[in-house]
Amino acid sequence: VDAAVTVYGEHVERQTLERSEAAIAAIDRVLSKPQTSDKAQLREQRQTLEVQATDPSGVQVVQASTVNLSSGAPSWALGAVAGGLIGGIIFLSAGLAWRRRAGIVSAPSALDPLLADGSVSQILLPVVKPDQAAGHEQRTIQTARTLYAQLAAPRTGLILVVGASENSGSQAIADLIASAAAEHGTIQRDQLRSTEVADAPQDNAVIRVVDGDTLSTSPGLPDAAALADHIVVVARIGVDDIGSVKAAAGLARGIRPVVVCIKRPISRPNLETANLGSLDAHLERSPEKPRPTEPAR
Repeated sequence: VDAAVTVYGEHVERQTLERSEAAIAAIDRVLSKPQTSDKAQLREQRQTLEVQATDPSGVQVVQASTVNLSSGAPSWALGAVAGGLIGGIIFLSAGLAWRRRAGIVSAPSALDPLLADGSVSQILLPVVKPDQAAGHEQRTIQTARTLYAQLAAPRTGLILVVGASENSGSQAIADLIASAAAEHGTIQRDQLRSTEVADAPQDNAVIRVVDGDTLSTSPGLPDAAALADHIVVVARIGVDDIGSVKAAAGLARGIRPVVVCIKRPISRPNLETANLGSLDAHLERSPEKPRPTEPAR
């Protein structure tokens, strides 16, 4: 048992280190571009990743294995435990092999063929975990800023967020991008309805972030994509397949879209409690309807 825990812990540490190094490399590529803004925020994110890389979190052993000297375990019980561990490893390996064969996005690197054939221009990092917003507002803000900073300059106009499927989580990514964009100007946050067509902002200073959902739920999505200045395709790891991601990226006309990956179940980021500074000042909200007054008794 101890040997199995040690091997698994080393695997988790190695996987965490590889992901951190990939994220640092992506940030370095963005920082090397002369037109990149918010370099201070990116450097802060890079330092955080470097700290994580130097001390990757492995597996925490809650209780060490013990030997019961009073009543030795029968050999068949030990064989059953060992067989269970081996069977679990084989099951996990078979599942990963099936996902690769079925084209399921198992990691951002699975989308490298789309980079090679020019379907997308970049895979944004880090992998987003929207459910971390509860109790980790600062980390969510840093993630939002990092994603927004990796968009091609100028980061204005119509930013269309498209999901590879209905379960991708395009709404969560649109909220993150809108929260970061609000620190740089006036934004307009919209949801593309089933019968709507997204119009370009009348004022070039307005940054319009639109959640386009998917083709199956938004028939007007191709028209919106034709007007978009940026297209962000959202792919959920372990759920979406590469073909769906490529189909969503194919909506782009005259621009090359980018991809954002989500690892965990989607939950809407808590933008009301997050300390986003200028969000309340810049986010355009529709006026509230007056509440009806109760008649005097």
